[in-house]
Amino acid sequence: MSSFSPFHLIILMPVLLVSMALYFLPSIVAKAREHPQFVFILVVNLLFGWSGVGWIGCLVWSLVTPSRPRPGA
Repeated sequence: MSSFSPFHLIILMPVLLVSMALYFLPSIVAKAREHPQFVFILVVNLLFGWSGVGWIGCLVWSLVTPSRPRPGA
């Protein structure tokens, strides 16, 4: 019978932190780029990031620079 030891925690914590950072990578990128739709990217990432399509969609969305309206247009 195995028991949970502190050694397991030492191994588990970095794996968990790296996994969470990768999962929320699109949101991290959007925040770093000061994307105006950061909150929406975060919500979609949180709800649909578990699917590969949702995660990739959020990553692309966070990397796309939104077009700014031209002055006088």
